[in-house]
Amino acid sequence: MDNKSNKDNKDAILDALKDLQYKNFEKTPKKILDEELESYNRKFNSKEAMEYFHNMVAAYLIEHNKHFPNYNLEVNYRFKSQKSTADKVLDNMVRVDTSHVGYNNKTNKPEVNIEKIRDAFAMKAILKNRPSTFHSSEPKINELVKEKIKNQEFMTKMQEFQNRVIEDEFSIPATPVYQVTKKEYYTKCLEILDRIISFISRDSIEYSSEKDIPKQQIDKYKSIRTNLLETLEIINDLPDDTLIDKKDYPAQEETDLNSVSFDFTKLFNKFSSMLYTYVDLEILTKQSESICKDSELLKKLDVKYVSSKEKRTSNGYISNFIYLDTPFGIIECQIQSESAHREGSYGDAAHNDMQRKKLRRLKLPSKNDLKEEKEFIEKVKYLSPKYYSAKIDSIDELVVLINGSSLFRSYKKVLGQVKKGSPQEKALSDYFKTLKKNNILNSEKR
Repeated sequence: MDNKSNKDNKDAILDALKDLQYKNFEKTPKKILDEELESYNRKFNSKEAMEYFHNMVAAYLIEHNKHFPNYNLEVNYRFKSQKSTADKVLDNMVRVDTSHVGYNNKTNKPEVNIEKIRDAFAMKAILKNRPSTFHSSEPKINELVKEKIKNQEFMTKMQEFQNRVIEDEFSIPATPVYQVTKKEYYTKCLEILDRIISFISRDSIEYSSEKDIPKQQIDKYKSIRTNLLETLEIINDLPDDTLIDKKDYPAQEETDLNSVSFDFTKLFNKFSSMLYTYVDLEILTKQSESICKDSELLKKLDVKYVSSKEKRTSNGYISNFIYLDTPFGIIECQIQSESAHREGSYGDAAHNDMQRKKLRRLKLPSKNDLKEEKEFIEKVKYLSPKYYSAKIDSIDELVVLINGSSLFRSYKKVLGQVKKGSPQEKALSDYFKTLKKNNILNSEKR
């Protein structure tokens, strides 16, 4: 990230605002921005806020475990970084739907009210494991369960075929067995691809707008399908008993997780995770809404349910959101399945592959230059949220284990949400190896 260019961009926006709707206002845009940032810093960086939200997350986990004991959850949460807060406040200042003009009768001047940020504190509940569901009284969940069951026979056949492609599937390594014909292998890949495309394109998914349709994912799999059909045309000229080889199905460690390939196992796992993601998401959302509305523990912390929304994006990001009113303002609780969380961390939906979420690495300080090291640390603190992870203790279900990230881990986490196997991942890996070796952030605690 180029801090100077970021500051210049912010100043340019503020200067432009002076000549527009803020011209005759009591406060300058810079004063409004500074006051908003000071308000968030005072609220969410206080000892009281930290203690409150640790307790709130613990209360949510204890309540969930009490009422749904066979469901395994992990909650990741963070306090928004100074940079992200400044960017969001500035964004709210310039948008007509989040910046509201009023009139102050005391000063006889117009004033601007900026919509408050809803994710100054944000938590993400991730469903790690749950008991199987074969029927539900909830219509939406039951439709998803029916769809999963409808695909069960197909998945069984695909699993049987996979066992002919690899042996020792639950051992390290799972060894490819090249005893399947090319025609059969690529035909099976095509069958799964068609199911994937049909699944993510289906009318039963209610997207909030056209831009939320996972067009990028649909285009990706259609592109794979086109290439696959071309490959099948070539294979049709080969003898029917021609077996696959390493070019068709390389050893797993030699391919990246997101390669656009005809890897049967990856396509099979992708479709399998799709079948479970939406069921998991709806179940955890229903459970969480009930807890946030009716939990006596959360009521004691003065937590009130506000609203919920779904989020589906063109790159395949899948999540639901619950908004809660707390003594510190509105906060965000994100709901995700384990596979959707992984997809958003280092799959097609990775945050740093999204243009507006993308961050560049800070230039590493010169070796043994204490001034540069100090400036680097301050920039990292400005950029990095404070991250925590919480889960129920496996021995005492009334104990919640909370781990906080070091500054090094927080910085790595905020930059590290990139697609596995991409050039960006390799560059980041080298960058953080150097940073760790230089021992600049290792002793810094959040």
